[in-house]
Amino acid sequence: MSKGSLEDENDVLAENFNTLIFLLLGILSVFLSAILLVHSATVAVYSQQLTMDFLYRSMFAALFFVIGLGSLHIFRKRRETRKQKKSALFLKSKA
Repeated sequence: MSKGSLEDENDVLAENFNTLIFLLLGILSVFLSAILLVHSATVAVYSQQLTMDFLYRSMFAALFFVIGLGSLHIFRKRRETRKQKKSALFLKSKA
């Protein structure tokens, strides 16, 4: 194997790892925001009072939701970019 080939493989591996991290972060953040919002609403309903705790938890849930959607958007863009690179004719003809 040539050194350039090994570096290309390492770059692809690092890119795949980063893409996977964005996917996991996105899924985890969206899931966490849903759980946090449901939990805070349940606590507010069963305690029969709307405390500031509900407001703070809702803000954190919204923050996690935005982070999750942003990560999933970055994941989708990276995946589309990788598909475009693979389908491009001028990139396939490396010699």
